[in-house]
Amino acid sequence: LFPQSRNSRRENQYGRGLSCKMSTSRMRLLFALFFFLSAAFLSGSSRLRKLPTAPCLSKAWDALCIAEKSNSSLLAYSKCRVRPENRANWIADTRVVTDETIRARGLVSLSDKLSIGSSLDTSAGFCDQIVPAFTVCTDRKELDLFKFASWIDLFEHVRKPPGVILAEHVLEHFSPSQVLHLAAAAFLSLQPGGVFRVAVPDGYKPSPSYQQWVRAGSTPSGLGNRHIVTYNVDSLIPIFRSVGFQIKLREYFDFSGRFISAPDAYVDDRAYGKITRSWRHDFRNAEGFPLPWSPNPKSTKKDLLNDTRVGEPVY
Repeated sequence: LFPQSRNSRRENQYGRGLSCKMSTSRMRLLFALFFFLSAAFLSGSSRLRKLPTAPCLSKAWDALCIAEKSNSSLLAYSKCRVRPENRANWIADTRVVTDETIRARGLVSLSDKLSIGSSLDTSAGFCDQIVPAFTVCTDRKELDLFKFASWIDLFEHVRKPPGVILAEHVLEHFSPSQVLHLAAAAFLSLQPGGVFRVAVPDGYKPSPSYQQWVRAGSTPSGLGNRHIVTYNVDSLIPIFRSVGFQIKLREYFDFSGRFISAPDAYVDDRAYGKITRSWRHDFRNAEGFPLPWSPNPKSTKKDLLNDTRVGEPVY
């Protein structure tokens, strides 16, 4: 029930031979410009009844128990945490599978590339978010990010769990507790060596007009959900690390407002998805791009002003 790989076997209090490999493909985060994360770990919803006993999954499982029992009693949380196999069985027995989920299952059985929160769905088949014409883009009807049962519904019958999950400018529409819930569910669902690539607006970008534009309460999504949090390198990473992800920064601003782009920031674009809102790929960073400029074509207000520092990308 546990995938094995070289150097991944370990003995622990639960028995011998559990695979908790956490080093080959590190979780990587690129900021806002982009984060990007990857992690190797036990995963696969069809293995739910065994997963909770693996020590490397305990942090993610605990986060799920907190999130999904937050409106319940301390006793309910304790039962979930101490006897997670009971929680897994309960989820499996009480879930409701939608027609949209069944439709999406056919696509995830063919592709292990998943894009979340893009406002696209599977009604037209594959999308282009990661690998052109071979990426599964899910909406809430196919995958409810904050119900672990929904992750189970989508992936439990899949021979190969997702290898790449992409979320470009999605997490800023969610609170930290929601992001924790999502990160835990993704950690338990990805295949060994899986990658979670994340891009968010950067809270450390110095431009005052940029910060005014991306602040909490601004910039609605396609579904009308406005920004809730402006994350930065110091506020988002701990959430993912707390459930077991290892982090690799790609592009970000640090606390002093200094822009940092790793030498290998773009080398995995073809495998893990191109972040369109990044230093290299965003058309607004081209030399001679006219400012001020508004991202909303219906707006008469010019949101982005020419108030960037020397060497600071416009977006």
